[in-house]
Amino acid sequence: TRPNIRIIFLTLMRGTRFLHKLMKYNIQGYILKSAPVEELIQALKTVEHGGTSYSKDIDIQTKEDDARNTS
Repeated sequence: TRPNIRIIFLTLMRGTRFLHKLMKYNIQGYILKSAPVEELIQALKTVEHGGTSYSKDIDIQTKEDDARNTS
């Protein structure tokens, strides 16, 4: 069994190609390093309580749809 690990990716990469690859591993967050510290803190809290969090600069619904289409 695997421990209950939650993953938030902190990255400089704004492109969708890397995000698509990560979404296949069910990451819980993808935060840009350029995001305000408040956004990172909120992401940590959200993920800690079972949610997901993605930088506001990323249109995650479009990325999820794209990832499904490339699977």
